Amino acid sequence: MIKTMISHASEDDSFVDYLYEKLDREKLGLDIFVDHKRNLTGDEPQKMIDEVKRSIVFIPVLSNAAVEKDFIINEIKTALDSPTTYLFPIKFNCDEDKIPP
Repeated sequence: MIKTMISHASEDDSFVDYLYEKLDREKLGLDIFVDHKRNLTGDEPQKMIDEVKRSIVFIPVLSNAAVEKDFIINEIKTALDSPTTYLFPIKFNCDEDKIPP
């Protein structure tokens, strides 16, 4: 199973639930971590960063709400710094000028 993490703002939970179900149904061999599905919502930031570091696939869901959250930006930076993590960002209701470089 390929460790996969979906990072998102809580405002986007319904879309992330849809994405999770779609990926899981495809039987792609992904072990998908979504914080609100594992009861870690609001957990200490270091646990989430550790989860990013353990992931091979990192999927940040970029919405207007998400790009305003420091923890999501930190998770993206962590994934970018990891030589073993591959990013697959999804733009979801996000203005072009708000997408982080």
